[in-house]
Amino acid sequence: MADSQGQACSDCGATFPQREDSTGPCAKCLKLSNLARESAEYADILNWPQCEMCGVTYRNMRPPAVGQVQTCNGAGCKQATGSVAAGDHDNDELGAQQPLARSVLRGSSAANTTNTPETYQLRAAATRDRLKLSAQHHNAGPGTTHTTEALLSYEHGGGAPGEQKFFIAWQVRNSKTPSRLDPDMGCHSKRWASSVALPDVKADVVATLNVHWAKNKAPLSPDHVSFRWFGNRLFDRNTSTLSVGAFYEHYNVPSKAPCCLNDIPNAFKHLRKQKLPVLCFEVYIDYQGWTADTDPDENDDNDGDDDDTADGVMRSALKSLAARNGKRTRALSSAAAPLERTVRLRSSAAAVPESHFSLSSRAEASRVHRQSPVSLSKIICVADKTTGACKLIDSDTTVIGKIIDTPFARGTMKQAYELITQDGDQLVAKRFVKLSEDDDTANV
Repeated sequence: MADSQGQACSDCGATFPQREDSTGPCAKCLKLSNLARESAEYADILNWPQCEMCGVTYRNMRPPAVGQVQTCNGAGCKQATGSVAAGDHDNDELGAQQPLARSVLRGSSAANTTNTPETYQLRAAATRDRLKLSAQHHNAGPGTTHTTEALLSYEHGGGAPGEQKFFIAWQVRNSKTPSRLDPDMGCHSKRWASSVALPDVKADVVATLNVHWAKNKAPLSPDHVSFRWFGNRLFDRNTSTLSVGAFYEHYNVPSKAPCCLNDIPNAFKHLRKQKLPVLCFEVYIDYQGWTADTDPDENDDNDGDDDDTADGVMRSALKSLAARNGKRTRALSSAAAPLERTVRLRSSAAAVPESHFSLSSRAEASRVHRQSPVSLSKIICVADKTTGACKLIDSDTTVIGKIIDTPFARGTMKQAYELITQDGDQLVAKRFVKLSEDDDTANV
């Protein structure tokens, strides 16, 4: 036994004092020798506990007690490590072997307590150092940007655990080319819980679209996007704000299911294998609305007939001139293009809108207005900020002035007059008429 204590495993280099075969690889290295390092079985066996006395390894080897080394629970290994209970040995053989076991452990296992090759330990230490440097450089610890909450939300489809799930698949149709799908935007599918509202699904779809859409243009908003059935078919009224489950139940009837739920495009036929209900939508992008909100000057679909801006007037004039000539010639286009560009640059260069109104050079004849003296009581209205209840308080103040007899504006129930107080303040007096069917009197 003393000769075998100095023999180490030929593969991992660990020393096992109770190993029967003192040459060659240990029991764990023998199991790993026929497996590929990249295989899952290799990684599994590598993590098995190994007896530090004889070198055998088992998946379910009993863990050691606190302060003791890992053994296979064999009688010889227990005696060598002194881990046998006092009742198992009535003689002093254990006391004689304990010093030898401790000396062996200090000489072999103290230097390699985990039985892990030194190359593995060096590689693990280098990896930890790289992670520390990366954390210091980016001011953040290593890991992933996906939190546990985000991963659980994705797994449960945005709802609670155990809810019914639905696959919502979509393709894109642009109003600029409404006769065909937009192949540049691709398609996508995702699981959603039955309690999630369709507006929340649409917000997630818009965020996904903007990854590609907003690379070289202004991003989309949910107002620019609407859901439709495959084939550019509209939803029923008041269904676009339902939850996913309620929406599915609305269409899961014999009169609507064949044309809505069962009509699945070829791009999403594979979702049938998931054994979940499938909703196939088209994401319809209102290109004209998006253009009007982001850059009205570049709305190519606006022909200028109803546009009173400088660009609209110029386009309308060019269109009328081309219609009179029967055909827009190359010379007309080349001559009009610089002019249109000049107007466009001039209109877009003004960052602040400026007024085009000016004082008339021809003064109109002044009208003579008749006025009547009035005496009014000043009443203050005080409103409660919490309840909104109002109180009218008489300030015991009399306002004396003159009111123009002719109203400057009138409506069905009131007329507006100009009131000039004795102090020179210009106010507006309103006269309400026919407040009820029983009262035909006028009130000011």
